[in-house]
Amino acid sequence: LSPSKGTAGMRRRPVAGGANDDGGNDKTRRRRRVSWKIFTLTILGLGAVAAAAYFLFFKEPSVVDPSPLPQLKSLSIFDREHESAFLWGSYRPQVYFGLRARVPKSLLFGMLWMRFDRESGWKLRHVCDQGDRITKYGWLAHDGRTFGSQEIIDGDAVITTSFVKENSTTFGGTWKARITVKTSGQFVLFPYIANEDSGSLSLSNGGHAIDGTHPIFGKYHVAFDYKEDTVAAHSFVGGEVPSMDKITDAVRQLTERQQSPREKVFPDKINSGANIIIQQFAVQQKTFELDVYFTSNTDAPAEPDKEALTRLLRRGQIAFEKRFEQTYHMKEQGIPAERIAFAQAALSNLLGGIGYFYGASKVKDVTSSEALALKQRQAAPSPPGSRPQQPKDRLLDYFHAPLFTAVPSRSFFPRGFMWDEGFHQLIVNDWDAEISRSVLSHWLDLMNAYGWIPREQILGAEARARVPEQFVAQPSDNANPPTWFLVFENILDRVAKDPDSPSSARDLEFLRGSYDRLQAWFSWFDTMHSKTTATAYRWTGREQREGASNPLTLTSGLDDYPRSTVPSEDEYHVDLRCWMAEASGVMARIATHLGRDAAKWTDRAATLRDNELLNSLHWCQSINAYCDRGMHSKKKGQVASFRDVDNVYGFVSLFPFLLRLLDPASPQLGALLHDLDNTTLLWTPYGLRSLATTSPYYQRYNTKTDPPYWRGAIWININFLAVRALDHYGRTTGPHQQRAAELAQRLKQNLVDNIFSQYEKTGYVWEQYDDSTGKGKGSHPFTGWSALVVNLMANKY
Repeated sequence: LSPSKGTAGMRRRPVAGGANDDGGNDKTRRRRRVSWKIFTLTILGLGAVAAAAYFLFFKEPSVVDPSPLPQLKSLSIFDREHESAFLWGSYRPQVYFGLRARVPKSLLFGMLWMRFDRESGWKLRHVCDQGDRITKYGWLAHDGRTFGSQEIIDGDAVITTSFVKENSTTFGGTWKARITVKTSGQFVLFPYIANEDSGSLSLSNGGHAIDGTHPIFGKYHVAFDYKEDTVAAHSFVGGEVPSMDKITDAVRQLTERQQSPREKVFPDKINSGANIIIQQFAVQQKTFELDVYFTSNTDAPAEPDKEALTRLLRRGQIAFEKRFEQTYHMKEQGIPAERIAFAQAALSNLLGGIGYFYGASKVKDVTSSEALALKQRQAAPSPPGSRPQQPKDRLLDYFHAPLFTAVPSRSFFPRGFMWDEGFHQLIVNDWDAEISRSVLSHWLDLMNAYGWIPREQILGAEARARVPEQFVAQPSDNANPPTWFLVFENILDRVAKDPDSPSSARDLEFLRGSYDRLQAWFSWFDTMHSKTTATAYRWTGREQREGASNPLTLTSGLDDYPRSTVPSEDEYHVDLRCWMAEASGVMARIATHLGRDAAKWTDRAATLRDNELLNSLHWCQSINAYCDRGMHSKKKGQVASFRDVDNVYGFVSLFPFLLRLLDPASPQLGALLHDLDNTTLLWTPYGLRSLATTSPYYQRYNTKTDPPYWRGAIWININFLAVRALDHYGRTTGPHQQRAAELAQRLKQNLVDNIFSQYEKTGYVWEQYDDSTGKGKGSHPFTGWSALVVNLMANKY
């Protein structure tokens, strides 16, 4: 029979019981095949489980693996409302004026300008640079959230930049900015909009607006409003820059093609694929004003309204001044108006220096088994006749992450530094606790699987462009003093003062979310830096350098401050021991508040704060102060021996006092206070110098090219700790109470008077101050920890 439709070619099943009945064997074969499949899948499954267990429990994590602990950014206090409130801001501290959002790939607003100088011709400005020799620049008012106003004085040009944000019903947000130029010379302004992400940019409304799309902001509209009769020439161009650190180069190349940037510079053309649009405004009158309006996620962008913007900016200024007085009570103290304006500028420059960065650090792996094996192979002698091996670092890319952080200096250090941030947040935490919690959460979320956090954060092209290549990689055994515990101590004090407030509820959630990461961080410090001798610690990363008078200790934050002359694993560093005592005490308080295992922290803190044990390790009778111990020689050519580093008296000598670890009745405290105002040691009319004049290292170059840094100069962060400690002991009953209170007032007055005096003379707050003249030195503006002058003026410790 012909097979029916649909069955042609099909194999017919034999009839059971017939001559060809093979049913039993067929079933057996099928069962065997199924059994083998089950067996194979079982083996594969067990293998997968074994492999996962190996990687989870046995495989050594990489130094670039993120911590498995829950991220703080997932806490409910950082909800969508929080993210929306902090979405936009002046989060580009490395440029003179710029706005961006707290997203990895943002829309950017910024400006460049050119000013004609009779001696050197046209000068282009964009990125904050001390080499520009700007007469003065900085925020005069900034609330850290919704409003800021900055003044830039560049020769005969006075530029005011302001911005204001309003509450928005959409996540993309809105903001408005105003740039005002007053000049008697020739001036050209170049505002721009750039897109770090994919999305189109187009010019509309005759060059008065930019429209585009962004994955987060959706449709956006940027309107430019100005009086056309104040402009001699206007042009625009849209093109592509490979990365945002190349904007300055792009404008420089375009303007160099013209005889004068006061003529039309750009071709009035938007190229396909443009990720930046730059406009040119050649100013022809003494005053020029440009208003910029950004709206997003809306089909009906707001129309420019100059009077309304003026009212908004004025309202922001009034609100800032009111809040400043409510926070610091300076008028109430009778502080003169010019000093209050100075304090407002110092605070505003710190808040205006908060930036958002995204990227991956470059890490030098020196702690994993792979890195140690590589080091061992490189140290092995080369075979006869072969070329010696050249040492190679094991360089890795850290995991990509965002960082919301203040920066020490917009012109010189426009990136995050670990120990600086603790001092920054002592100020910010008093002004706006929500900002402080957000900053600390970003830092703690940078922790790796071992509990390590790179001490310097160079994230993104703009940040990396400012750092010499040899300083980019962060060694995986290097850290910085754990100053963040000072901030957590202040948070605990705030909770204790008003435990039932909404702010305390948010603080407690933040403490709960932070606890495990702080514990891991402490454990990493303890494992990496502790000694076999009970409770002794040493800073890692010290290396002998040819021609150096003393090995650097960058990890301590005190860089060239002299330590033992021969680095070794057997040295003891008193400042690190004190930081660990502070950290353990704070951990004990947090654990108590949260109902965690407080006993282990209480016991650890008691041991590290034990004055007798501290004195047995670090008190030096010959100089009547605390000191390091290690392989040390006092003279060049002398054989080093394990001993007290007793020819050095300076900041490190004071650390048990600075961190308030000494008993109020301690004779060691009495000795330190007795010598504190000795002018041959640390006391000056301008603050405490970092190293005594009696030290052989005082103001001495470490190498021919390394000038003294922490070898005599006055640093505000350590001076703040000194005033804070003096205030503490001046309020605590004991034999040294009166002496401490008197020194606290004198030291505070010296510091405030000199910092203000130098600000009036130079227009800047400085990185450090000369111990002989009080003059500002180093990078400027330095409104990182030097902004602690605000807390000094307000008696906030």
